This record gives sequence, C-alpha cells and structure tokens, in this order.
Amino acid sequence: MVKKVIASDWALEDVHRLWNWYGATPDSEHQYFTRSFGLGIANFLHMGNFLTGRLLDYSSGCGHLLEHLLAFDIEGYAVEFSEKSLLATNRRLKKSQKFKAGHLLTESKTPFSDNFFSVVTLIEVLEHLTQQEVQAVLKEIFRVLAPNGNLLITTPYKENMSKNQIYCPFCDTEFHRMQHMRSIDERWMIDQAEGVGFKVVFCKGINLGRFQQQYNLLPLADLSVLVKHFQS
Repeated sequence: MVKKVIASDWALEDVHRLWNWYGATPDSEHQYFTRSFGLGIANFLHMGNFLTGRLLDYSSGCGHLLEHLLAFDIEGYAVEFSEKSLLATNRRLKKSQKFKAGHLLTESKTPFSDNFFSVVTLIEVLEHLTQQEVQAVLKEIFRVLAPNGNLLITTPYKENMSKNQIYCPFCDTEFHRMQHMRSIDERWMIDQAEGVGFKVVFCKGINLGRFQQQYNLLPLADLSVLVKHFQS
C-alpha cells in the first residue's frame, strides 16, 4: 500500500536533506520561486517605497531575490536553513558591497539584535513549516523588525495540494514534490500574523509575474499568489 506523507511525517532532517539537494543541484534552480519572480517582488516593494535601510531575506534560498533587491538603496542580509543554499547565496552575492552577511540557521532564532531591520521578506516559506515553526519564525521576525517596519510574505494561494504530489517507486511513498505542508488562504495568513502582534495592511492574491517588467506600466489586479504586507 502506498504511504502518503503528511505534514507530521516531515522530520527536520528530511526537510534539510531535500533542500540541500535542491540547493546543490544547478538543474533544479528553476524550482526556486525567487529565481522566476525575484524581479517582480523587488519591483513590488519598490513601488511601495519600502526598499530603504537594512533588509533581511529570511530563508533566502540561493539568493535570487537579494540579487535584485541589492540594486536598490538597502543593506542586505540573509538567513537560511539549508547549508547548500546559503553557500549558493554567498557565491552569488560575494561581489556586492551592499550584501552584509549570510547566516546558517538551525532554529528560527537569528543572530540579530531587536529592531535591527526596516524590511523583512519571507518568500514562499510558511507553506514548508509546521504550525509550531510558523509561529516561531513570525515571532522572531517581529523581534528583529523595527517599529513601523514592513514584512512582505508570499505563499502559494489556495494551492491544490494533490496536483503537486509525486510518487517514489523505490520506497512506495507519495509526497508533495516541494515539501509543502498546507494550502494557504487569506484567513489563515491573517490569523498567523495577528497572532504574534503584526498589523495586516495588505492581504490579497496577486500575480507577481505582472511586476517582472517595468513596474510602473503594469496593472495591479490579477488573483494568483497570496502576498501579505505587514506593518508592526
């Protein structure tokens, strides 16, 4: 009988093995959301005049988003749980004087002081975390984000989880190919954010691909991806 992996089956070491494989496999880089939509995210933030001061990309993947963000007036920092992905980030950004540090995490806690950042990005992360980890990460971001600072979160919007299942014939197991734990909608996201003290100022499904080109020429309305922009 095929075993169907559920959220509680993903142990931390399993998650690390999967993302170390993605981070170390060049042909799998297209799986990173920020590789495809990093420019759109940067343009979206620029439109809102959020790109100033110190910025933290929490769970930065291979650094594709920061590569775009560093074109603006910020100091960029990265934290990542996958050693291979962090190595890729450091290689990608090593020539940028605006990239200040990349840190490997073993838990949600970061090495930064309270109120250190004016902007934090959390891109395509929460769908990979257990409920306990979701709250721990959001609490940590709340700690390091300065008063009136901004947090941008994206996740897949109302994902049909069954469409992204894959089967391993060697272990007779079915699992989500990108290790997603849940399908996310506005209500869930608002509850998580408000639960740790954030004020939700924008929560809507949008298509970030519409921001990939010259940002000020593009229309805003198109439901696709859930984007949340918080202000503490």
